[in-house]
Amino acid sequence: DRDDFHGRKLEVERLLEHVLFRRAVVYVAPSGTGKTSLLRAGLAPRLRELDVDVTYVACRTGVAVDITAAVAPGASSVPDAMAQRLALSSTRRIVLIIDQVEAALTDARDESRGEAVLEGLGLSKWPVDAPAGVVWSVREEYLARLLDRLQRVEQAVPIVRLGPLTQEVASSVFTRTLERSEEH
Repeated sequence: DRDDFHGRKLEVERLLEHVLFRRAVVYVAPSGTGKTSLLRAGLAPRLRELDVDVTYVACRTGVAVDITAAVAPGASSVPDAMAQRLALSSTRRIVLIIDQVEAALTDARDESRGEAVLEGLGLSKWPVDAPAGVVWSVREEYLARLLDRLQRVEQAVPIVRLGPLTQEVASSVFTRTLERSEEH
């Protein structure tokens, strides 16, 4: 994924600045603009280069179990996992990247998914100076719904928007992708 990722360096750095110095951030863009690619092939590797522990999850059934197992195997819940993790004296910064939040916000059959990635994180129980943060990634048309829920979880969460590629960058991405496919 990372070898094919290009054209979004400025966006990665802008998001990175928020992620490193904030406890929470909302990352938003229209459908199909490359949010997941930017998170997985841009932001996550960049954070790892800076010695940050990264946990990436997509909102699907069982997302709370996925987060808990990744943060602190054996913990009973996400807040318990975070408490265990933050209690370690040698804790490096940890960032939870929660992608496709719209799936959790719209699943009428399983409202626990929305709870798991928002209220269920126990963000209000994290020490204010904890070396931890969360990125919620959501499609633009679901931003209002997410912000409505976030008011109960965390105040004043910054929103970082991913805009469309410029024509020059889009052309470069297209050309590089064709060149790479011809090599294989």
